[in-house]
Amino acid sequence: MIKKIIPHINIVASVIMLVLFVLNSINDTMAFLRGDEFETLLFIMIIFSIITSLMLIAKNRRTNLK
Repeated sequence: MIKKIIPHINIVASVIMLVLFVLNSINDTMAFLRGDEFETLLFIMIIFSIITSLMLIAKNRRTNLK
């Protein structure tokens, strides 16, 4: 059960971080995130997290169909 829930939680957390990333890019006075290096690494982490979660969800669905 937990193997099915974790990828979905990961996607939700990544989408929240992506929203904060975009808000920070549009409105600098909100200052959610500071530093260009941090923003770049955060963006890379978000993208890979979403990709990994989607791959795990697809794998779990394939194993459940067999």
